[in-house]
Parts: sequence; C-alpha cells; structure tokens
Amino acid sequence: MKNFKFQLSSLLILALFFTVSCTDDDDADPVGISTELLVKTWTVNESSITIGGVPISNLYDIADVPEEDRPDWSQFRLIFNADGTYEVQNVDLAGIESSGTWEISGANNNELTINPENITMEISNLSSAKFDVDYTINTAGTDFESLGTTAVVSAEMQAVNQ
Repeated sequence: MKNFKFQLSSLLILALFFTVSCTDDDDADPVGISTELLVKTWTVNESSITIGGVPISNLYDIADVPEEDRPDWSQFRLIFNADGTYEVQNVDLAGIESSGTWEISGANNNELTINPENITMEISNLSSAKFDVDYTINTAGTDFESLGTTAVVSAEMQAVNQ
C-alpha cells in the first residue's frame, strides 16, 4: 500500500509538471494593437513630432514657414472610432486624408493601415494614455522636400481627456 501511494503521488506530480510546462503557443494572444485602447480621441505635442529624424519646428524654420502659417498642433485631433473609421480634425496631415477607414494589420498586429491612401503606421507603446507612431510620407510638394522623396514621420500621441 505504501508503494502504491508513492507511485500515485509520483504520477500526479509528473502529470502536474507536464500540464504546467507544456503550453500551446498558437493559443497565445497576439502581440500588438488593442482596439479597445486605440478607439478614442488623440492629440500630439509638437515637440514630439519629427520628420526624417528632424524636429518639425526646426524644419519649419529651415523652410522659412512664417509663424502664422504653421499648424496649431495643440488643436490637432485624431479620432479612431469603433466602427473602423477615423477623422483628423484642425490640422492637415501630409499624405493622410481627413477621414477614412482604419484596420489593424501586420504580422504581429502592430501596424495600422489608414485608408483611402493606404498609409501604414507602425504603432508601439500603446497604452490607455499614449502611443508612439511612425509612418512614411511622400514629401513632394511639401515644405519638407529637402529631406528626399519620402521621410519617416514619428510622434508620440496622447489621449484626450484621460
């Protein structure tokens, strides 16, 4: 009887070990953008915006853009709706339409495709209060042509009224 209890205990411990140590990676939640965190209104601080690695305020200075012609980034709003639509308010963004659709994309669900222009944004550090964004724009016909034909825009977005 003593030997049976030892064998049963050993079998249970072994079964527990295999149950805990063996997980199916295919069942793991995908890494990436959480729709619940993204769907809200976002703004941006001008000091966090770079184009081609250069702060946007420096680029305005280099391009001799008068103060009165520069966007008021404090008024900028980017609204992601739960129905897959978005709206840009108060500041025009190069390469991005003022409204359209969005969807999560990318191998790791870490990209956001903005239509109708099919701009792909890489999203990182998404939380309920902020996220970082990088995307490539065509600089032709903009104040930023000196950076080349395309440039990467980077910014830190902050949630409004959090």
